[in-house]
Amino acid sequence: PGALARIDVTPPTATITADERQQFAAAGFDGKGNPVPVLPAWSAPEGTVSAAGLYTPRRVGTWTVTASFGAVAGTATVTVTPGVLAAIVVTPPSATITADDTQQFAATGYDAKGNAVLLTAPSWTSVDGQISSAGLFTPEHAGDWEVAAAEGGIRGTAVVTVRPGAVRSVIVTPSSGDVGEGGVIDFEAEALDGKGNPVPDAEFTWTVDGDVGAIDETGEFSAGHGGTGRVVVTARGGGGTAVAEAGVAVAASPAWVLVWAVPVAAALLLLLLLFLRRRRRRPSPPVE
Repeated sequence: PGALARIDVTPPTATITADERQQFAAAGFDGKGNPVPVLPAWSAPEGTVSAAGLYTPRRVGTWTVTASFGAVAGTATVTVTPGVLAAIVVTPPSATITADDTQQFAATGYDAKGNAVLLTAPSWTSVDGQISSAGLFTPEHAGDWEVAAAEGGIRGTAVVTVRPGAVRSVIVTPSSGDVGEGGVIDFEAEALDGKGNPVPDAEFTWTVDGDVGAIDETGEFSAGHGGTGRVVVTARGGGGTAVAEAGVAVAASPAWVLVWAVPVAAALLLLLLLFLRRRRRRPSPPVE
């Protein structure tokens, strides 16, 4: 044979997945088409080719595989498609929201080489709250919760931190109280968001409706005059406000009873004496 004039690479085209490999072969020929033994150097812009022509892919796409010897080279093309699903990545990987918000998650599949794999219908689940088939998470309880997307036995996760939402209600305890004059009742209040989560940073304002006593900023009620009234608490936090109340009944002390009872009794006694005196002075009827 004559000098090497060309190199033919076979197969001239091939299509494989990123999980597969492709064996190529090179044959040399002189200018008259006579075979010429050749040990070419193999190369490819993406993936790797062994000295024996075994191509191992990495990224998807269409790539040129080259066999060269000296100034002579031959080429083939290989098309790499995604391999089987090997991993699912959920984005964002972490999120922080309030119980009043929602969070959109997305899932992307990848093969073993990191190429994107189209997910057909991933199944979404969450430890708490609810998540739609489109990955929209609606929270319920405050805390750190796992969100997962799964398909074909492959699963990916993310973490969502749910903080309490705006104040929507407030609970006061006790709901009512009875106390004597000068006595004390310790009231407590708990603010809740719309999902029933406690709002720990809520601010409380205490007032008394009715002239029965006073209450300080901690909810300690000090009874004054006897009577009935209401303790009112207003909670504010997260842009929300709520109001609750508790009834209070203050019993009059014995001292106050005496203060009022003695004058009243004296007045009644005086009226009785006046009535009796007038009866004694009434003239007797004439005798016929």
